[in-house]
Amino acid sequence: MRRRPASRRIVAVAALLAGAVLFAQGLWIPVKAEVAQVLLERAWRTTVAAARQTAPGEEDRRTPGAPRVAPWSWADTWPVARLTLPEAATGRGGRGLIVLASTSGEAMAFGPGMRANGEMAHEAGDLLIAGHRDTHFAALRHLAAGQLLHLELPGKAQRAYRVGSLRVVHRSRYAPPPAATDRLTLVTCWPFDALVPGGPLRLVVEAERVDGGSSS
Repeated sequence: MRRRPASRRIVAVAALLAGAVLFAQGLWIPVKAEVAQVLLERAWRTTVAAARQTAPGEEDRRTPGAPRVAPWSWADTWPVARLTLPEAATGRGGRGLIVLASTSGEAMAFGPGMRANGEMAHEAGDLLIAGHRDTHFAALRHLAAGQLLHLELPGKAQRAYRVGSLRVVHRSRYAPPPAATDRLTLVTCWPFDALVPGGPLRLVVEAERVDGGSSS
C-alpha cells in the first residue's frame, strides 16, 4: 500500500517530463526555421554579390553563374533564390524567404526548396518550390487568386508571378505542367491544422509569370 503514492509520483513526474520534451520540440521547430533564415539571408547576399565572379564548375545548375555558398560549415545545400509572399497573406509586410537548392526533408527543415522542372531557372520553364505547412509556408493558407509572388535569382531581374489557382490534390496524382510553360508552383502539405504530419494531401499554388507590378 505504501508503494502506490511513490509509483504515482514517478508516473506523474514522467508524464510531466514527457510533456515538457514534446513542448520543447514543438517550439524548437519554428525557432530553428526562423534562425536558419537569418543565416541563409547572409549566404544569399554573398551569393548575389559573387554571382558575376563565379569560376567555371562552381555554379549551381539551377541558376548558372551563381556560386554555391553554404550557409553554415556542415550544410549540404545552398541558397538559389528569394521568394517574396504578398503582404495580404503574411500580415506583416511582404515576407522574403530564402529558397534552397533541394527539396529533401533535411534541407526543408531550414527553408523552402526548389526543384526546377525541365528548363533551367534562368529560362522559361516551370519552377516548383516546396515548403512545410507549419513553418515557412504557413502563410500559403492566406493566399488568394490574383495576388503576386516575386522571385529573385542571383544576377537576374526580379520576376513577378500572379496566382492563378489553388487546389488540393493527392500527392500521387499531382503532375507538374509542361516544361514549356513559364510558371511558378508552390507546394505544401494539407490541411494546415492536421494533427498528424506527412499526410497524402498537398496544396498546390500555381502562378503565371507577368511582366511586373507590386504585390497585392
